[in-house]
Amino acid sequence: DNYPEETTWAITNAGGSVVASGGPYGSQADGSTLNTTVCLPDGCYNFTISDSYGDGICCSYGNGSYTVSQGGTTLASGGSFTTSQTTNICIGGGPAPTCDDGIQNGDETGVDCGGSCAPCATCDDGIQNGDETGVDCGGSCAPCGGGGCTTTQVNFANFESNFGIWIDGGTDCARVTNATYANSGTRSVRLRDNTSTSVMTTGNLNLAGYEEVTVDFSYYPVGMESGEDFWLQVSTNGGSSYQTLVTWASGADFNNNTRYNESVTITGTFTSNTRIRFRNDASADNDAVYFDDINISGCVNGNRLSGEEFIADVLVANPAVGVNHAVLFPNPTSEMLNVDFFFSGKTEGNVQMIVTDITGKQVLFEQYQSTPGAQRRTVDVSRLSAGVYMLHIVTDEGRTTHKFAVTK
Repeated sequence: DNYPEETTWAITNAGGSVVASGGPYGSQADGSTLNTTVCLPDGCYNFTISDSYGDGICCSYGNGSYTVSQGGTTLASGGSFTTSQTTNICIGGGPAPTCDDGIQNGDETGVDCGGSCAPCATCDDGIQNGDETGVDCGGSCAPCGGGGCTTTQVNFANFESNFGIWIDGGTDCARVTNATYANSGTRSVRLRDNTSTSVMTTGNLNLAGYEEVTVDFSYYPVGMESGEDFWLQVSTNGGSSYQTLVTWASGADFNNNTRYNESVTITGTFTSNTRIRFRNDASADNDAVYFDDINISGCVNGNRLSGEEFIADVLVANPAVGVNHAVLFPNPTSEMLNVDFFFSGKTEGNVQMIVTDITGKQVLFEQYQSTPGAQRRTVDVSRLSAGVYMLHIVTDEGRTTHKFAVTK
């Protein structure tokens, strides 16, 4: 970097204490390379590199980079960030490795991937564990702690060219062109009024093998009067009857002319002719909700709770909720993604940020210790290909998912 006087780093242990640090490097020549050796007891740590100016060490003012390695194995690397970047690393033997620690342990061939995974602790953590062949998929990891969940994409619709698997309900359902109402692109689906045509419905979906189904979507309400609402419904008999799982009401769950992103995880007994439906329950044609970027995914063989009744778990990207709330910006982005995040834990806790592509494949992982309250993290997505991705924020208290796009 051309400004070594702005660079510092620190290594903290599991208790948050700094055990090694360095910088700033005002005496170093611009663009020079510095090697530092640190001796640490076996264990896991957080390595944090910081730039006081807030533009990282690459690439506007010099092509800087950093690497943390042990015995020829790279533990952390990067260069393009804003104020700081934190990576969890393990030195030597460390504590007994697990399959959900985000570290390349034992004979794993990647982060929580491959190998025998003998001390595996959990197989439903959204990470590629043990000898799983995908995220919570396949392999022999199931006996290591129960669970295991193969996240499979069922369908994604952005309505740019057509309705996709969604069926137009009629007069009060329409695919419209207006970038304000669309989460991405220019088109979305509008549901207005409260007639029998104020619906958009999937065709029959064969979800019999799924134990959980997650519906992620973005919506933008306009003109909805206080108390007017819309519903997410499910049918397991091909549309003969529907069960309302979640209701969103104006004034309580949303405000007009505001963008919202939701993730609803449904636990229940699904069938080969399951249908998912959105229905508006307003009072006039100028009361409308615009839907976009609807992603349906499922959990297969997760050994999760299943029953005759559906149970819906709603995770909301909404400041009024205050639980695992996050705002992502800029969105779309090409290099850095800022995450304004509210950690609702009562004490310091572990936070994981997992980025998956639209198929559910993990492409980025970050883990750190967080104190309660509002904070900002910056995720470097510059190496990702253009496309739509999901950011999963996982804490001891739950998980929330948010969609973002990368442009090139």
